[in-house]
Amino acid sequence: MRIFIDREEKVFDFSEDESKNVETILKKIEEFVSKEGKVFTRISVNGEVIDDENKDRILSLSPEKVEQILLDTANPRELSIEALEELIEYLPKLKEGTETVAKLLSVGEYEKGYALFAKVIDGINWFVKLLKTLPPVTGMNYSEINYKDSNVSSAFSYFERVMNSLLVAFEKKDDAKIATLLKDELSPVLDEWIEIAKILKDYVEGPIN
Repeated sequence: MRIFIDREEKVFDFSEDESKNVETILKKIEEFVSKEGKVFTRISVNGEVIDDENKDRILSLSPEKVEQILLDTANPRELSIEALEELIEYLPKLKEGTETVAKLLSVGEYEKGYALFAKVIDGINWFVKLLKTLPPVTGMNYSEINYKDSNVSSAFSYFERVMNSLLVAFEKKDDAKIATLLKDELSPVLDEWIEIAKILKDYVEGPIN
């Protein structure tokens, strides 16, 4: 079995417990990688990239069935900065999308409106997932980062309340309510998060605590 980390071949001495299967092997390698301040960004076993669908099957493979493991790594701080830069660029587009959906629903263009609404929800889900990932990766605490008269944690709680109201309106198929929430609540909130994302990026780029 050959192991490559960022295209450089590495040799490891695995104990019996550490070499039971791919999962235990990766845990051993992860310890090595974490000492260098990095995390896995891509794992390939025998030419097959691990994903949600094949994860259990690949992780259970015994060493005898593994010819090659390819690992890509990155610094989590750098990854967070890149993700926030992407978020800053994406949020204005998401805001524009919410306003377009509101207009379409307001004039009765329901098919086009809800088709775009599904894409808006996908974008928001990505946004929320990123926000929940940042604290454990960067060590930041949203309640300790000031925003206006409060903090980022409060801003996130308000955003979640707006989203809950939007989902309730969607479940009730209240087209008018959805349009109003998108235009008068979500759109302004996304404006705020463009500013907050810049604050978070500055925080991550600052001195390492």
